[in-house]
Amino acid sequence: MAWSKTHHAWLIPILLALALQGCSHTLPPGANSGALFGAGELLPPNDVWERMRRGFQLPDLADAAVQTQAERLAAHGLPERVGARAAPLLYWMVAEAEQRRLPLELLLLPFVESAFQPHAKSPVGAHGPWQFMAETARDSRLVMNRVHDDRRSWQAATRAALDLLQRLNAHFGDWQLAMAAYNAGPGRVDQALRRHGRHVRFQDLTTLPQETRQYLVQLYAWRAIIQTSQRYGVMLPTAPNLPVLDEVPVVQDIDVAVAARLAGLPEARFRQFNPAFAGPMIPAAIQPRLLLPTEAADHLQQGLAEARAESRSLAHWSLKRLEQPATAMELAQSWQVTPGQLTNWNPVAMGYRYQAGAMLFVPRRFPAQPDAGEIRYAALLTEPVPRPLPVKRKSRTARAQPLQARAIRVNYRGQTARPSRIKRGGTGKI
Repeated sequence: MAWSKTHHAWLIPILLALALQGCSHTLPPGANSGALFGAGELLPPNDVWERMRRGFQLPDLADAAVQTQAERLAAHGLPERVGARAAPLLYWMVAEAEQRRLPLELLLLPFVESAFQPHAKSPVGAHGPWQFMAETARDSRLVMNRVHDDRRSWQAATRAALDLLQRLNAHFGDWQLAMAAYNAGPGRVDQALRRHGRHVRFQDLTTLPQETRQYLVQLYAWRAIIQTSQRYGVMLPTAPNLPVLDEVPVVQDIDVAVAARLAGLPEARFRQFNPAFAGPMIPAAIQPRLLLPTEAADHLQQGLAEARAESRSLAHWSLKRLEQPATAMELAQSWQVTPGQLTNWNPVAMGYRYQAGAMLFVPRRFPAQPDAGEIRYAALLTEPVPRPLPVKRKSRTARAQPLQARAIRVNYRGQTARPSRIKRGGTGKI
């Protein structure tokens, strides 16, 4: 039946009273909309996916490409695969965003940036689930060193990314523009706004790079899939609306393998939750907090407590800073380890020496050597990640440069070769 305005005008006072009554109730944590029960109370979300749906706040993106992109993602099975990687982490991430009162669309960025793969690396050098470039990471106070890389840390990178997005939103006053600036850089968005006017929508900024326009399309395609997964034939993986991960503070040096064993997890699974640690050992001096499933976290905390009570060491590796250049063979003989043990965690190009000042992971059973000193762990907070030393058979150079610029060439007898120079445009054996 078609009702006119006068036919149901009498309902207005009643509806207002019910609305005011509903506002008097406290919402359950993580719930800001949804089905009602009782006297205006909200049913708690069934799972984290429902919690995300309720937290989506941004206006729709009027672009037909969103639908096409969502269908393409679903056709390739990406929601199931990426969702399985994201599911254990989403409760923690949603709680972090809700605590800041942020729209939960922001948590879609790692779906697009890295497909929730912490070791993802872009061709231009962005790393981690949120794809931080080194310069942006330093500006965000993320630590990158020989021991760990915060760009790959679920906790540190997520907090830094949300901090950055909040700063961008404060600058632009629009979350869609903030997300566009996360992709293209604030300078490009500012430039587009100067051309089109400050008070325009994202869709009106036609001078933005196509990559950035497509970036927002992909974000909204993921939102569409999460909002109406059945429409796209997607079965999202189980993600209970319960805390499934805990953080464990580490107060003594511990090997990654030992930490995984105490937690009752395979080492590969342990590293999935703690991908920032690339080496064999986790030093307590950097005050790490390990992220683990609740049961595994309990096991690890118990093992750490027992080790402290027994004054038992949990680390078989240490870090050394070289005071003099040396080859892997020289160090292996001096430290009574195999070259394979040394180079496994300290890659170096064949035929090259480690540089003076290099930090190396070494087994702790070796005797003290005059050419190696214990590293000051405080230096780890500022020590950059060393660049790899490439191995090439032939090289063409744009300008003359010494072969020993970054490492010292040695011959097969371990003797230092005489320095040589390559002429501009010339070819030389390396």
